[in-house]
Amino acid sequence: MPASVERIGTLALVCVTWLVLFLTLFGSWHYWSKEPVRGPMPAKYPIVAMADGRAGIVWGADLEPFKQQHPDYCFLVPIEQLEPLREELASQTRSHQQPIGIELDPDAPWDAWFEVKQLDSGRQAVMVDASNDDDRENVGWYEATAQEIHPQYYRHYFGPGRVIVVAAGATILTVIAIIGAGMTMEVRTRRRMQRGGGAELAVAPDAAPPRVH
Repeated sequence: MPASVERIGTLALVCVTWLVLFLTLFGSWHYWSKEPVRGPMPAKYPIVAMADGRAGIVWGADLEPFKQQHPDYCFLVPIEQLEPLREELASQTRSHQQPIGIELDPDAPWDAWFEVKQLDSGRQAVMVDASNDDDRENVGWYEATAQEIHPQYYRHYFGPGRVIVVAAGATILTVIAIIGAGMTMEVRTRRRMQRGGGAELAVAPDAAPPRVH
């Protein structure tokens, strides 16, 4: 096999190894970033709230002032109006402003999405994905009644920073894997050479007897 083909194959194997490690590490870290909420509600915990007949995102730190400003508030989302409310909520985010980048309210979410599951007549399980920074993952899971929020889980991290850390980790592991594979191949090659040498000695013909003149 030509040396150039071997080099291309080796490079492809290294790239695939790095990509598999990167995706595995990032996926695992992303999964385990979903942590139970213990203690006070996080400041940027995203909540979908109904007020004045409209849906909006309320951050955890702003929840009490929101209740005082909107006595008619409700945390239950009308299931029959789910799609229109999603569209209405998305239209309020900065990513849907025209033109994009005009920040009328810097604290408004960049984008927002939510899922709702009806648990019983007065209780819902809600997942809200909203952040006022496009580079941050900010997701909250909670149970809601008409007047109360019960936080369950929260995921929050800076995306580019995590990508850099995971990429560095994948690179280190790839180098370790390459070194380990090289050492393993070297050991196997030496063993084959030793076995081959022993086999040659075992089948070597006996020395011919001296000729009698």
